[in-house]
Amino acid sequence: MTILFHQPAIIVNPRSAAGRTARLWSQRESVLKRVFPEIRVEQTSCVGDAANLTRGLLTDGCDLIITVGGDGTLNEVANGFFSYGRNLFPDATLALLPSGTGSDYARSLGLPDDFEEAASAIQTRPIQLVDVGRLLMSEGEPSLAGDPFHGGTERYFLNEAGVGMSSKVVERTNRCNKIFGGKPTFLWQTLRTLMTWRNIPIQIKADEKATQEYRINSLFVANGKYSGGGMSLAPHASIQNGRLAITIFADLPRLEAVRRLGEAYQGCKIDHPEIHYTEVNHFEITTPGLTVETDGEIAGPTPARFEIIPASLRVAGVSF
Repeated sequence: MTILFHQPAIIVNPRSAAGRTARLWSQRESVLKRVFPEIRVEQTSCVGDAANLTRGLLTDGCDLIITVGGDGTLNEVANGFFSYGRNLFPDATLALLPSGTGSDYARSLGLPDDFEEAASAIQTRPIQLVDVGRLLMSEGEPSLAGDPFHGGTERYFLNEAGVGMSSKVVERTNRCNKIFGGKPTFLWQTLRTLMTWRNIPIQIKADEKATQEYRINSLFVANGKYSGGGMSLAPHASIQNGRLAITIFADLPRLEAVRRLGEAYQGCKIDHPEIHYTEVNHFEITTPGLTVETDGEIAGPTPARFEIIPASLRVAGVSF
């Protein structure tokens, strides 16, 4: 079966993968134009470009947006589809050709490693509907009495959101040279951050339950299983079950955190009294002033609320 798209477009982040995407682009563009002869190509030049380009292309009638880049580029593209808690372009389709430092979401999608094979799969594999996470932060003036989040800032994520040490790792990773690739870069920055990190207090509320207090190393609100260059930090997550997967790395001593780090690459839950897994429909962090990252990019401060929008985005080229 071949899926026909009438107005396909590509959004390329040439700086992704430490500039490797730009170096390979001429060859890869030729591959893509063999598969999609009439495709429109746009390249990003700064932060926010991918989201703005996506919104413009979809408004112009494009029915397929292919992103060539990492998780950050993909996050921006997804944000171009959504606003006010819904997909504004439900008949359009997203596809990912991973070319970034981490490309963790691609692992959950089961994308082919070969670029040409992944491009062909966009037309030959059945389109799947995936869940999308929504983050609301209470910046800005509330416009609805009694709801501190309404009127603030919203951000959408496909893979995961995190607070605690994970946000500090993201900050450092995004400032450093990533020429050694995803796994070595994230692992080094994680170990480097861990050497001086002090666990922090946090208050959370899951679904309709009472507020809980923890002291944490990191907390993840996940849709995909992988982050940080291949670490399985939410092995219980699913991108199609309509639930958010929560992983809390609580008050782990520094040496114990180092010891458990290797287990995060094994793809299964870690059996430890300070590591907690659950699934929720919505989730709040009520502690103010913590930094939230989404899909490897800094999103903003807490307080924050996380929601799931089930089966809300069409994705092509995947294999679950």
